[in-house]
Amino acid sequence: MVAPLLILLLMARAYDLDSFGRYSVALAFVNLMSVFFALGVGSTVCFQVAETKPRDYSKQDAICCAGFLSLLVFSLVASPFLVIVPLLLGYDSQVLQLILILSVGYWFTVVTDMMNAVFRGRREMHWPLFPAAMVGITTAVVVTPLLLAHESLPKVACVWSCCQLLGPLTAGLCLRRAGLLRSVQGLGAQLPLIMRRSLTIGLDSILYRMGVQTVTIMLPVLLTVREAGIFNAASKPLALMVMGNQFIMQFFSPYIASVRYAEREHLTKRIQLCHKMAFFFTGSVLVGALVFPDVICQLLFGAKGHQMADYMQLLSLAFIIYYAPPYSANLKAIGLERQVLWCAVVQWITMVVALLCLAPSMGVWGAVIATLLAYSAYWLTEVALYSLNRLQAVDGISRYLAYLACTSGCGFLLHALMDRNMSIVLYGVGVTLFSFTVYWTPFEIGHARWLLRSSLFPRKA
Repeated sequence: MVAPLLILLLMARAYDLDSFGRYSVALAFVNLMSVFFALGVGSTVCFQVAETKPRDYSKQDAICCAGFLSLLVFSLVASPFLVIVPLLLGYDSQVLQLILILSVGYWFTVVTDMMNAVFRGRREMHWPLFPAAMVGITTAVVVTPLLLAHESLPKVACVWSCCQLLGPLTAGLCLRRAGLLRSVQGLGAQLPLIMRRSLTIGLDSILYRMGVQTVTIMLPVLLTVREAGIFNAASKPLALMVMGNQFIMQFFSPYIASVRYAEREHLTKRIQLCHKMAFFFTGSVLVGALVFPDVICQLLFGAKGHQMADYMQLLSLAFIIYYAPPYSANLKAIGLERQVLWCAVVQWITMVVALLCLAPSMGVWGAVIATLLAYSAYWLTEVALYSLNRLQAVDGISRYLAYLACTSGCGFLLHALMDRNMSIVLYGVGVTLFSFTVYWTPFEIGHARWLLRSSLFPRKA
């Protein structure tokens, strides 16, 4: 996910807003369609492997093979809609061409994610680093010169898609190295189970992704491609900033799934630690975006940055609400994926209604406000589900509030009194100090170290 976002940010700086708008619309559409390629196969494979014995290679192989076959079936069913839906939406031929090219690369990323899900289920987080590094380095080395040379968008998309092929090739070699991909025994028993649970989790993923990408997909219809590009330029840096949240969720999901039937107190402690760590990584950077949007946009987009700064500031508030605990991913890990569907349904309905009402009259501001309303609705639904299932999402909410108050207050004060670059540096120092004084407890700091050890050296953790 990081590679296409970085390319999109570099493209926003190097290309005009019309070209950037076309590429971002195509990328958003393919990002949505990529969910249909696999539905919930990746998460299902991770959860199922987490419930197996560590050395049960035969069953893990069966789960992996069943996941790949499910992915093939779902991809074949979804493929025709890559052409049908853009034509119904009235996208021009260049956007359609970009959609078809980018979809090949996204399919490779979906396959890679399914393979990496096996390692996440085994709690061996170091293995997915190899395909990620291979794809990331190759993409940076090969695609960046094309962007700087202002090559045509189809050529950039084609080269990017080819780079993604390294992902499944490297992940497959890693699986073999770990002792897997050697047997298909038990495939028949695992296939219906994987497909059935993938459909349920996948429906939530579809609705969630629709809620996130609806703005980008509908803005060219309601407004113009240029305004879609402006909205994407303001929102994509924020999406890149919350990558730490995805890392934490992927790490903790198998650990939470493995204690699904354990004592409630044990499960609650793991969920609370997950929330604490995830919000630390996301809340800190999002408050920075709330305080320093002008600096960030100037750095990323150059002279065009002033067009996005105000939008980014309000969007950062929406992201802070959205990524505040609790998180629905933990509910899916303990088998409550059907309940989680309500989060995505509420978000998508709120987004569509607000977008149709606000965007025609308010332009990009209408899209930003619609995002704020939809993200708030999603978060409130998560809170309701945790309450319904009698799960205590956080331990010590006062520490969260104190940390938010201190970091935001410090940021606004530094931004008003000091040079921009120096204020960001001091903000980083302030975040570190506040984290140790008002946010973390000594017990949680010990568990944070455990996370790092478990991620890089799982057998020693």
